[in-house]
Amino acid sequence: MNDTMTATVVPHAVPPSATAARLTGRAAGSAPCTCSTTTSTGDRIPGLRTAEDGSVTISMQASAPGPDKDSNWLPAPAGRFRPILRMYQPQKAILDGSYVLPPVRKVG
Repeated sequence: MNDTMTATVVPHAVPPSATAARLTGRAAGSAPCTCSTTTSTGDRIPGLRTAEDGSVTISMQASAPGPDKDSNWLPAPAGRFRPILRMYQPQKAILDGSYVLPPVRKVG
């Protein structure tokens, strides 16, 4: 069975980093892999679709979610996977633990 997960980031809660935040899906139980073999999405990717309230929902799953959601699709490994959020040059709220990560929800 393939996992499907979503993460929604509201405008005022974008992960605070000076350069980039990147979300990656990695097969559960797998060893760390290099960025060149990992599909990811981030806050500086052009074309992400926003909702009317300015939030962005990322769909993480193995198969494409459909033309209306493909721009916010993070291809994830088939089967079970774990989402990983990396922040480059994290700002104070990350370092002191006051930033709350957006929830990741399993769909279906």
